[in-house]
Amino acid sequence: MNHFLLVGRADGNLKGYTELLNSESGITTTHAELGQDALELISDRIIDLIIVDERLSDYTGLEFIEMVVKSNPMILCALISSLSAKEFHDLSEGLGILSQLPTHPTSKDINDIIQKVSNIIDMI
Repeated sequence: MNHFLLVGRADGNLKGYTELLNSESGITTTHAELGQDALELISDRIIDLIIVDERLSDYTGLEFIEMVVKSNPMILCALISSLSAKEFHDLSEGLGILSQLPTHPTSKDINDIIQKVSNIIDMI
């Protein structure tokens, strides 16, 4: 069973991810609206992937991921972002972000990210 943490407004870009992930077997999700709440959650739970919206109420998605990396660099993170691939790469370089995710996900996007996470977990 994989546990994904979704960070951001429930009615924002996460809405499509929540709906699609909750329909997948073998995936459980937890939601945190604020980055600060999410940081507390990851301190006492095993999380396989954090999916972060590009804009949180208290941080940008990149700022939040930077804090996650500083506290636990082994947690996988993916960022929902409307930036171009080049802009995303330039701004996120060095953070080890697993994937840039689209603002409107499809089933293929969900399957791809689940497969990436599964492949990494299988290597451990």
